Amino acid sequence: MRVHENQYIGGEWAPSHSKECVEVTNSTTEDVVARVLAGAAEDADGAVQAARGALNAWSAIPVV
Repeated sequence: MRVHENQYIGGEWAPSHSKECVEVTNSTTEDVVARVLAGAAEDADGAVQAARGALNAWSAIPVV
């Protein structure tokens, strides 16, 4: 089983501010396949800041 202890924010893996785990289950077998840290408000704030910082560059990419 995989255990993920970091958050992927702004293109980098960073330690989570939370220690609360969430189990990820396979919807077909209902087996637990991984455990991930739930994340905290600080993690969400960092993700929002990263998204805001990337907005101009991403919005300039033409739609094909």
